[in-house]
Amino acid sequence: MQLLIVDADPHLLAVLARVAQAMRPEWTVRSATSDEAALRLVEAAPVDAIACQVRGPGEEARALLARMRDGHPGAIRVALAGDEARRDGVALGFVAHRVLDRPCTGADLVATVERAHGLRTLLDDPVLRAAVGRMTTLPSPPGVLMDFENEVADPNTTMERLAAVIERDPGTSAAVLRMANISIFRRSQDATTVLDALRALGTQMVRGVVIGHAVASRLAACSGTIDLEAWQERAMSVATTARDLARRLARLELQREAFIAGLLHDVGTLVLACGAPATLDALRTRAREHGEDIVAAARAAELPPPSAVGAYLLALWGIPVAIVEAVAAWHDPATLPGEDIDAAFAVHVADALVDRPGFARRAVDPALLASRRRGAEVEAWIAAAGALRG
Repeated sequence: MQLLIVDADPHLLAVLARVAQAMRPEWTVRSATSDEAALRLVEAAPVDAIACQVRGPGEEARALLARMRDGHPGAIRVALAGDEARRDGVALGFVAHRVLDRPCTGADLVATVERAHGLRTLLDDPVLRAAVGRMTTLPSPPGVLMDFENEVADPNTTMERLAAVIERDPGTSAAVLRMANISIFRRSQDATTVLDALRALGTQMVRGVVIGHAVASRLAACSGTIDLEAWQERAMSVATTARDLARRLARLELQREAFIAGLLHDVGTLVLACGAPATLDALRTRAREHGEDIVAAARAAELPPPSAVGAYLLALWGIPVAIVEAVAAWHDPATLPGEDIDAAFAVHVADALVDRPGFARRAVDPALLASRRRGAEVEAWIAAAGALRG
């Protein structure tokens, strides 16, 4: 791993570089105190990952990351952002794979780079690429999604402008309004306009609905073996359950990630139904015959799980990496580094709690619970949810 760290504070820079090198002696860790010096180093010797200070909101502050994205797209990009820079968080997501608080610890930086590298390795797996390559179709993202993402990336955007983009597509508008008016989100009065829904849910939650509707609508025409309405209902149940888990056990930001990842966690099933229906039929048949879930059936058949296929499509569409990661790893979140609760873990537990008609219910591995610092809390939450389901 060739890691470049860029920060104007020479003391912080030295600490981060020293800790990263001590933790991973097999890495080559270089440092620079300016964007210009960083670019000279990159031109002299390409890097696998760059961690770069972002000094504030606006395009100029993100310039180095943008240049790395355009000129060296294979490098993992980590933004080191203070409070002011984080106000530009949505736009940062378009130039950085990960955003870390600045100052951060060397251990956090190492874990973040390794996690991003792990996702890239998963999506570059030859078996997965071959499976996707054999598909008869791989849908392109709908225009409304691209327009919404472009509008979100504009630091001068407004709720009114975002609402106008959504309102161009009746199906997306209906999906956003429906979400805003379900019981767990509804406020004192119903949301009657898309702008009301944006104010009630927030930009990031609506972004998840837009992505989810885009996926379902794009794949609806060719997923004839899937009951799309039932699929969407189950996805919503997993999403709201994952959000509830995150709300009880973690931070607000994770609630949004868990909800969006829950909405999208099973998109790989739709992709397979469109692009490789025979493969999906074989996996379903094996799962039913052996009383196992479809992920276990894929593993037994030495095929990538539907979650990886779904994550591959979302990555091609440019969906934020945190969501792609959670979709890719929800069935086996122990593969992700770290000990705390994350979106993939929340979706893993939520999926086990929501019935999937025709398939055996998947159990949550006790060893996975024990691997998390808050495993006891998660066990208690599962017990409470099980009692509630009666």
